[in-house]
Amino acid sequence: MIEKKSRGRAWLIILFGLLLCIQLPGARRAQAQNPPPAAEATADIYQPTVVVVATPMPTPSRVPLASGNPLVHVVAVGESLASLAAQSGFLVSDLAQRNDLTQPYLLVAGQKVNLPAPVSEHIRLHRVASGETLTSLAAQYGISPYLLRETNKLACADCLIVGQLLRIPQSSVTTNLPEPFNSIVVSPPAPRQGDVVSIRVTASDNLAAIAGTFAGRTLRFVAQEGAYVALTGVGALQDPGVYSVTLHAIAASGAASEVSGRIQIAAGGFGYENLTIIQRLVPLLDPQVNLDEADQLQEIESQWTPTQYWHGPLQLPVPGSRIVSYYGARRSFNGGILHTYHSGTDLLAPVGTPVHAAAPGRVAAVQNFKVRGTAIIIDHGRGVFTMYCHLSKTLVKVGQMVDVGEVIAYTGNTGRSEGPHLHWELAVGGVTVDVLPWTQEAIP
Repeated sequence: MIEKKSRGRAWLIILFGLLLCIQLPGARRAQAQNPPPAAEATADIYQPTVVVVATPMPTPSRVPLASGNPLVHVVAVGESLASLAAQSGFLVSDLAQRNDLTQPYLLVAGQKVNLPAPVSEHIRLHRVASGETLTSLAAQYGISPYLLRETNKLACADCLIVGQLLRIPQSSVTTNLPEPFNSIVVSPPAPRQGDVVSIRVTASDNLAAIAGTFAGRTLRFVAQEGAYVALTGVGALQDPGVYSVTLHAIAASGAASEVSGRIQIAAGGFGYENLTIIQRLVPLLDPQVNLDEADQLQEIESQWTPTQYWHGPLQLPVPGSRIVSYYGARRSFNGGILHTYHSGTDLLAPVGTPVHAAAPGRVAAVQNFKVRGTAIIIDHGRGVFTMYCHLSKTLVKVGQMVDVGEVIAYTGNTGRSEGPHLHWELAVGGVTVDVLPWTQEAIP
C-alpha cells in the first residue's frame, strides 16, 4: 500500500515539472510583441548627482478667467463692499447676504462678488451683435474703451463674442477710488510663489508722486502708456496667505490720497531634490555662507534704474540647451546638512559654451561668489536683473551696455557646482522669481 502511494506521488511531481516547462502560445506572442526595453545610451557631457524624489518641474500657472456673467464682479485693490454698492446701486446688506459674507469689509483682490438681480439703474446690459467692437460700443454709450474693458474684465480689447453680455456703466457712475486714483489693476490678481506681479495705476491727473508697498516690500512706479506701473516678485519661500498692498499718490494739483487692499498669494507647486556634494565642496553647505551671499546679491539687485532696457520676451542664454533643474525646487544637500530651494534654472552645457545676454541692459556686477562661482549680473531696468553663474570666463565689465544675444561669457564649473552647467536667475524688485515664463512673453 505504501509503495503504491509513493509511485502516485512520483507521477504527480513529474507531471507538475512538465507543466512548468510548457510556455503557453499566448505568452510567447505577448513576449514577442512587447520585448524588454533596450537601455538608452547616455551621451550627456554632465550628469548632475541629483536624486529627484518628486519632479522639480513646476506646475503651470493657473490663469484666472474673467467671469462672462455681468452680475459677477472681480474685486480690485482699493475696493470695498461699500464702494461696490455705491457704484452698482445695490445695498451693502444685499451684497453681503447674496455672497454669504460674514466679514463684508475684508475683501481680497481677485475675489468674485455676485451682484443681486435686478441690475442697478446705474448699469445697463448690452448683448454684443455681429460687427460690434469695444471702440464702437464705447462711442455708442459715451464712455472710454478702457472703462468698458475694465468693467467687464475683458482679457483683450478685441475679443468680444457675438451674444456676449456686457455691463455698460452709465455716465453718472464714477470710480470707487479717491482722487487722484482712477483705477488699480493687479496682474495676476492671485499670484503664486515665483510670479512677477504688475500693479498698474491710472489717475485723473498727472501725478507728482506715487509709491506703495506690497507684502512689506517697496513698490517703485514708472510712467508707462498713460499709467503708472510697478513690478515686484513673489519669492519661492513666501508663505502662502493674504497680504496687504498700500498705495499713496499725490497729483500735480495737490490732491493726495491713500488706498489699500488685500492680495492672496498661493503656493507655487514646486518639486523636491536630494543632492550629493563632494567632500571638497561640503564647507559651502554652511547656511551662513548662503546667507552672506544672499546679502551680497540683495545689495546689487536692489539698485534702481527707471529706464526699461528690455523689449519682448527674454532669450535663453544657452540656446538649445537642456534644463536639468527648475526654479523653486526644494533641495536637501548631503542628507540634510542644508535645506534650501533652487533660486534659478540650470541649463546643461560643457565648459566653454558661449553665454548670451537674455535682454539688453547694463552690467551691474562681474564677481566671484562662493556658491554661484564666477557670475555676471545685468540690470535691465525697472528693478529687473538677470544673473549668469558658474562661468569659466567673462567678456564684459561693470557699467558696460550689452544687447540681447550678445556673448558675455563662457560656461564653466566654478563655485558650488558638481559639473559644467549654467545657473540662470531672474530677480524682480529684489526678489528671485521663475525666469522661464518670461521666455514666452514679455515682462509687463
